[in-house]
Amino acid sequence: MKRDRTNFAMWVLSIAVVILLIVIIYLIVVKPAFNKYTTEKQIEAYNQGVEDAVVLIIYDIAQKGYTQIQLENQTMYITEFNPQG
Repeated sequence: MKRDRTNFAMWVLSIAVVILLIVIIYLIVVKPAFNKYTTEKQIEAYNQGVEDAVVLIIYDIAQKGYTQIQLENQTMYITEFNPQG
């Protein structure tokens, strides 16, 4: 009877140690790597959005000669600048 309890306690402790190791590995290795990947993708998407906005503004100016950007209740007009003429 005593031996059965000892074996059961050893199994429970072994499982607890394995679960603890899995949690520690997740917190030290997996989670930071996932967060780094997520942050890199967010920065990449932001930069792509900025690039797309600038290209759209330049395209609009090339087509119409000006573009307008609305900021809340204000409108900003952007035109070409030619210092020679």
